[in-house]
Amino acid sequence: MDVVASFGLVKIRTFCERIMERMKMKRAILTVAFLMLTFLAGSAFGRAYRDISELPLLAGKTSAQVPNALIAVHNIGKIGISVTNQGHFGSGFVVSAVDPLTGLAAPSCVYPYPGRWNYLFAGAFWIGAVVGRDTLVSVGADGWAFTREMWPDASMSSDPTNPYDKSYIKYRSISRGDSGAVSEQDIISAYTDTVTNPSYVAIDGFDGRPHTPLNIEITQRSFAWSYSYAEDFVLFDYSIKNMGWKKLNQVYMGFYVDGDVGPLGGDITDATDDICGFKRDIPSPTGCGFVDTINIAWISDNDGITTAGQQLTCPSGFDVTSVTGTRVVRTPSDSLKYSFNWWISNGDPSLDFGPRKAGTPEDPFRDFGGFLGTPEGDRNKYYVMRHEEFDYDQLFCAQDHTADGWLPPGPQANDFANGYDTRYLLSFGPFDVSPGEVLPISFAYVAGASFLTECDAFRRLFNPQFPDAYNNYLNFEEFGKNATWASWIYDNPGYDTDGDGDKGKFRICVYDSSVSFDTVTVDPLVVETTVVYLNADTLYYRGDGVPDFRGASPLPRRFFASCRG
Repeated sequence: MDVVASFGLVKIRTFCERIMERMKMKRAILTVAFLMLTFLAGSAFGRAYRDISELPLLAGKTSAQVPNALIAVHNIGKIGISVTNQGHFGSGFVVSAVDPLTGLAAPSCVYPYPGRWNYLFAGAFWIGAVVGRDTLVSVGADGWAFTREMWPDASMSSDPTNPYDKSYIKYRSISRGDSGAVSEQDIISAYTDTVTNPSYVAIDGFDGRPHTPLNIEITQRSFAWSYSYAEDFVLFDYSIKNMGWKKLNQVYMGFYVDGDVGPLGGDITDATDDICGFKRDIPSPTGCGFVDTINIAWISDNDGITTAGQQLTCPSGFDVTSVTGTRVVRTPSDSLKYSFNWWISNGDPSLDFGPRKAGTPEDPFRDFGGFLGTPEGDRNKYYVMRHEEFDYDQLFCAQDHTADGWLPPGPQANDFANGYDTRYLLSFGPFDVSPGEVLPISFAYVAGASFLTECDAFRRLFNPQFPDAYNNYLNFEEFGKNATWASWIYDNPGYDTDGDGDKGKFRICVYDSSVSFDTVTVDPLVVETTVVYLNADTLYYRGDGVPDFRGASPLPRRFFASCRG
């Protein structure tokens, strides 16, 4: 039987209700009496852990009218992660978080899997555009208000005898010989942003209007492998179609991630000591002194110690030592502009924070309603995605960045820098999407072990005014290697996918060489100098630009075409 995600109730978004939303706690207690909703508890820790949009409401609706929301689990590699057909991943936005194939609790993002350590509350896809004279944004979830704007079809026409053929959650595997399979564990789904029924899609309380769709359809495919070089990431591939009759102008897309790193079933305070940032490059795993660009947003625990472990003596409790992150590996254009933003959502304006530029006459400061962090409403979300603002890493937020145009640090800056309930958005654009046009987007959700390696490092090294020592201690080696392999599986280096003679980009690594001198002319004397490579490798580090989504076992030798002489 399909596991159907629960759905919400009609909400009248009054001003008072909006204030209550701002103060909801992660494990809010909700009581439903007909259509009247009463909040029984609140705090300043963040978004509702189980919010109103996930309460069941099947009364008064036929099965054909209920979106067939489902969850599935990637569990073949070392990263165990849930995916849905609602534009979000991880299990944090799902009430019935049960793996339909095993009947066990569905992991949000457990690493290494199976295990006890969770590295993701939930992530979600965001997309915004200018349509006519209006600015519209659709989100799988916004992580703060009760917003779910991407839903699957209401069809329930799956084959109940085949657990691998759910309606709008389909499983394929190359190991089973399934037609069209790409990986050892393919999961395919489809959904749109066209549902406007307020029972499922909340009214935009900030902009004061119902949800207005962009009229897009998303086909989502995700791939996982068990091979040693591909077991630490899951690749996601989206095909985004403009189903409407209006052109979508200045389209921006983004991936929102809230980590809440800690033990499974941990205390709420485990979510309030996360740190995040952006890593641009690493020493290449191919060696030879080369540097690879990885451009990955990351989030981790600040010290690797769980709440329970804080009462113990090192190394006891030093358990959440890995890191996860998001790397975009394909966009519709190579010339897109990127933004990286992180923020802390909170009902208290002094604790709702994100790095913000001070504003100039050409680029005025945008007020989020007194909150520096959380962008509520379509227009604010679109502003964040298109503003091309690249935030400094969280560890550095107590330093003064005013010389670079940022607002000065606030009174809570030291507290923010040493870890908080942080979330980030990696976004990119712009591009235009004509009616009927389909755009491809691909990204990898990557994990890496041994990010934190010393139990007492945070205590010894971290100083919010001088964070470089701790920042330099962070170990990106495994994480960076896995991020590199994710891009190589997406587009195999050294492999001509489309047969046009292009195998991708390569470097020459020289191990031994000599110099020869040839006399070209005597009068005047001209000597030609030639470097002869006696021992060298051609190392392909980027593919031909045509997606492969292919791994091999054992390791494919074509990735590194040798030309030793």
